[in-house]
Amino acid sequence: MALSLIGVGTTANDGTGDPLRTAFQTVNTALTAVNNAVVVGTGTTTFKDDSGTYGVAVASNGDVSFTNGGATLGAIWDASTNSNAGGLAVGVSEATRSLHINSGSSANVALFTSATTAAFVYLQDSTTTTTTTTGFGVIGNEFAIRAAGAEVVRVDVNGRVGIGTDLPDRTLHVWSGSNDNVALFESSDANAFVYLQDNTTTNNVTVGIGCIGDEFVLRASGNEIVRLSGTNVLLGVAAAGASAGKTIQIGNGTAPTGNITGGQLYVESGALKYRGSSGTVTTLGVA
Repeated sequence: MALSLIGVGTTANDGTGDPLRTAFQTVNTALTAVNNAVVVGTGTTTFKDDSGTYGVAVASNGDVSFTNGGATLGAIWDASTNSNAGGLAVGVSEATRSLHINSGSSANVALFTSATTAAFVYLQDSTTTTTTTTGFGVIGNEFAIRAAGAEVVRVDVNGRVGIGTDLPDRTLHVWSGSNDNVALFESSDANAFVYLQDNTTTNNVTVGIGCIGDEFVLRASGNEIVRLSGTNVLLGVAAAGASAGKTIQIGNGTAPTGNITGGQLYVESGALKYRGSSGTVTTLGVA
């Protein structure tokens, strides 16, 4: 609503100004508009639009809310939250952080857009170098994470994750540049294993590779199959013989009963044996 001004003439007492009654009517119209727009209640003052429907309510504690017909609409500035530093609450009546958004039953909570080919949200604490050093965002339809001013993680449109590369060509692609130590998997106890599973593997701890102390271990069917201990290769043996070096050590096994294309080397009751493709068994070394 546009308010009129009182006509006061061109010069004093020139007779061109508004009559006194008209002037008071103009004042009354303005006061009525202000009275309708500003509603002063107990502890709350509300500023409304011309329709009297939408407005902004200011509470005595400093809270500011957007209203629709008297009901809170959309957002509230919660002045008393965050140790009285204040916070913006969107879709919720009280902010528990500097920005608190509640989208209700919608899974799409917030949207950040840009007019360029990338959109990033940056994070900064008291020691971060600049405002564009560390953040996350999108480049086209791909998700990216930045740290120290450079991209460090990329998730492409096929769900492949690249660490150190923005062009992953496997589900997980790690690129370490000139650093030969590409990845580290660490546990807090004496064993650390990485397991592999396809659609027929019994469970997720059946087949894997890892370490026990300083020894490398292969597991299959839930059992240890190969161990590399120092310079020794152990097959079915958990510990090398005393003073052994650069040896292949084989534990007692079960003699094969079938033939393969090639030969089978095994230890039975301490004797080293070889079964050829025709089924002939040769003892290479006695127990």
